[in-house]
Amino acid sequence: MEIKRWKSQLIVIIGIVVLGINFGILNVYAQDNQSEIGFTVEPIIPDNQLDKDASYYHLVVEPDKEQEISVKVKSLSENPVTVDLGLTNAVTSSAGIIDYGQEKPVLDESLKVPLTTMVTIPKDEQHITVKNFEEKIVKIKIHPPKEAFSGIKLGAITFMKSDDKDTKKKAGISNRYGYKVGLLLSEDRTAYNEDADLKLKSIKPGLDNGSKVINIKFQNPEPKILPRLTIQAKMTEKGSKTVIKELKMTDRSLAPNSNFDFGIPWGMDPIKPGKYTMHITAQSGERNWKWDEDFTIDSASADKVNKDSVNKFTISKKMIILIIITFILNVILLLARVTESRWHNKAKPKTVTKKKKKRKTSE
Repeated sequence: MEIKRWKSQLIVIIGIVVLGINFGILNVYAQDNQSEIGFTVEPIIPDNQLDKDASYYHLVVEPDKEQEISVKVKSLSENPVTVDLGLTNAVTSSAGIIDYGQEKPVLDESLKVPLTTMVTIPKDEQHITVKNFEEKIVKIKIHPPKEAFSGIKLGAITFMKSDDKDTKKKAGISNRYGYKVGLLLSEDRTAYNEDADLKLKSIKPGLDNGSKVINIKFQNPEPKILPRLTIQAKMTEKGSKTVIKELKMTDRSLAPNSNFDFGIPWGMDPIKPGKYTMHITAQSGERNWKWDEDFTIDSASADKVNKDSVNKFTISKKMIILIIITFILNVILLLARVTESRWHNKAKPKTVTKKKKKRKTSE
């Protein structure tokens, strides 16, 4: 599969492919742009792999039983490349997709034991250097807790090309290249994409990258992926049927034990305090959810969001003064032109035309 290069201000990650299209577990391949990364990674699949055909880790583990997994890192050039290894927990982004890229996300309250608490990268393996087409095997330790867990633990092992310090100083903002390998742990062998749930947690105004939104916080409190999710929300004033704002998302996936803000764009107008109702429907496979939730936007919340928003129509005092001055000047100019036109018309000499008398003809 061809992997396109993602252009970002901060990080460019190469090689993310979604397993099963909708489920959001990471495979790793980078057939193009490998030369820019300078290295490749290849998971070495162990015997307790549940899906033998996958190139991510889907492991059946046992309580309190330590395991070591290996990943092959291979150089693609003679020049040395330093690789930084890390671990991430899977969360759900505001776009409603499973996100493996957040290093320190705010985890959902339902996630009691994150993946990163049971997986460790030895200190001497956290930064490795490969060169001259050599291969290195890195070891990663998995140690599940003594108490058994149900469902799955989901995250990723990250392999990022280390930033050049001189480039960082010159550019200020740097691009990073690398790979992420999906890591899914299970003890009960149950399907990882069944029996998830959707809960409505809250509705309130907020900001998304500086833009005003009405945030509907949804939660998947179960240790399973919620796949192929469609959500539609329509907002009305309480007691009214007129839709003020609405949004629909299709084909989304929620990470296990995660939440996300379903943000309905508000636009340029200020958010008004008042009582509203949010009419929500959601579907995932044969599962359906429906809410008609009343909520209130108080003056303090509305004022704060409106004030902090970047997409607002505001006129400064200087602009108001400039508009008034421009208006007055235009009025003066218009009056001057009218006066000049009248004076010019009065100054013109009048031409008098004499009418000739008609002679009477005798019959």
